[in-house]
Amino acid sequence: MMIRSVLLGSAVVLALVVLPQPAMAWAGFVHAHICDVAYEQLSPEAKRMVQSLTRGEFQFEKEGGFGAACVWPDEVRSTTHRSTFGYHFINVPRGKTYNARRDCAAFDCTTQAVLRYMHYLSDGKASMRQRAEALRFVGHFVADLHQPLHVGHKEDRGGNDIFVMWQNETKPKRLHAVWDGALPAAIGLLPLQSVRELALQAPEAQRLTWQDGDINAWAAESFQQSQQYAYRDAAGQELQNGQALGAAYIQHTQAIVEQRIQQSVWRLVQLLEQAASSAQ
Repeated sequence: MMIRSVLLGSAVVLALVVLPQPAMAWAGFVHAHICDVAYEQLSPEAKRMVQSLTRGEFQFEKEGGFGAACVWPDEVRSTTHRSTFGYHFINVPRGKTYNARRDCAAFDCTTQAVLRYMHYLSDGKASMRQRAEALRFVGHFVADLHQPLHVGHKEDRGGNDIFVMWQNETKPKRLHAVWDGALPAAIGLLPLQSVRELALQAPEAQRLTWQDGDINAWAAESFQQSQQYAYRDAAGQELQNGQALGAAYIQHTQAIVEQRIQQSVWRLVQLLEQAASSAQ
């Protein structure tokens, strides 16, 4: 299914309300695992596209192949590619529901980033360098879009301004950082094999249901889950600064973390297959 375009807001000034966020991405291991597992599920044609765009001058020195490439956008968002900083998140006003026209300026949020770089990746006439960078960004931003707090409250910057006491740690941790890496690690997703097994647990019928081209629906899912799970404790109460989070919160959120990672894998597979077909 072709990915459907997002409604573009006409008020460019909306970009001014998207504030920088100290932490704003799944941890590197989550990004790498999502991309590596997605690569394993690609058709030979799509694998050749990924291989051609991650070798030669575009090859990363790190081990991990495509997975390493998908971590790269976080490494350059504040240096060589500062213009991509705002692509990593979507800020929604507290008390509102996600609205593409209001919450995404033309090229200043995650949904628009996926659309923009899919256009470049799918263009067989674009330069290898442009398509190689687009591949990295697509892999990264599809995963970012599925981290619930990447579509969180503007007022607390996606949980970055909420500090909690995480398990046995003695220093407060940003709620956003809990979701980026601490939660996936706590539920056992540090090894690549764990994410591989998790992705393959999804029945084929479920995968096809997830592979819906409405990218706005993916963002709306994250926002709904941020409201129901990320911002609330196991008793359903809104989290407060300084609140202690441990086993009960992990149990409360584990199924959502796992599902979002599964969905990231299979939706990324869909988009890469689409790009490989279009670029011929």
